[in-house]
Amino acid sequence: MSKDWPKRVRLGINGFGHVARTLLRCALEDSRGLEVVAINEPSLTPEQMIYLIKYDSILGPFKGYLNERVHVNRASENAPSEFCSLEIAGRMIAVFQYEQSDQIPWNWLNVEYVLETTGDCRHLAEATVSCRSICFINMGSLG
Repeated sequence: MSKDWPKRVRLGINGFGHVARTLLRCALEDSRGLEVVAINEPSLTPEQMIYLIKYDSILGPFKGYLNERVHVNRASENAPSEFCSLEIAGRMIAVFQYEQSDQIPWNWLNVEYVLETTGDCRHLAEATVSCRSICFINMGSLG
């Protein structure tokens, strides 16, 4: 049986509640197919995100490598603006804090699927128009 796995699917996550953190952990534990390359959460600092990953009250402590230093990436001709990134389990994940989902530079990071976990889908139409190649999957709360 061949171990030639297809290329990894590049994911973006909008929102960083419990559902998003669970999805992130699943992607980090699956070394074959999913790669989270960006997270957008306007209401949390990167330091707060690190804490929530490290000490999840439901999933328990994160067992993988988590660099507690936030990397600041300066704006350049390649980067749309200044942004931060986190190093989790040996992977660099861009962190954005945009209020409007249509402002997030998903295409710049070659994101293929965006997991919408905020439950707020008011701006999905605008974001979809600006990112035609992206499929938005609404993972908002059901309650």
